[in-house]
Amino acid sequence: MHVDEDGVCDSCRHSHNKNHLIDWDERHKELTELCNQHRSKDGSYDCVIPSSGGKDSGSVTHKLKHKYGMHPLNVTYSPLVSHPIGWQNLVSLNWAGFDTIIGMARGDVQRRLCKEAMVEMGDPFQPFIYGQVLFPINIAMKYGIKLIFGGENAEAEYGGLQRHGKRKVMML
Repeated sequence: MHVDEDGVCDSCRHSHNKNHLIDWDERHKELTELCNQHRSKDGSYDCVIPSSGGKDSGSVTHKLKHKYGMHPLNVTYSPLVSHPIGWQNLVSLNWAGFDTIIGMARGDVQRRLCKEAMVEMGDPFQPFIYGQVLFPINIAMKYGIKLIFGGENAEAEYGGLQRHGKRKVMML
């Protein structure tokens, strides 16, 4: 956690900025225009949602479909061991009518990557993080989808560096 020269942590600064400096009406207008530019006319997928099984991907998927008329494709990269609640959330999202593509590396490769990430970086979860970023991009490219949405930026929300809090949407 980083605390600035005024004694304020980055997540507190991020929260203040979200609540006081962002023009949410303008952001809604930008999102609506972005959706209008990319919405498919034939019902084919027009955006990708990287879906981990957490709260954000389900919320983003539901809102994009029902509020903005988009046709989202959920894409997830499986961690070495899935949390039962996260897995059930992905299944529930699928049962609610949303398609999901799941990528999974071979077990021996996953184990080796997790071990090397632990040794080199001190974090065996890094292969999942990289996969969760890169696999949806790969699928979007294969399907010709030019718009990728994401959920909250946990680094900015919960105490990471402010420079990571500005990411919004990725367009290919």
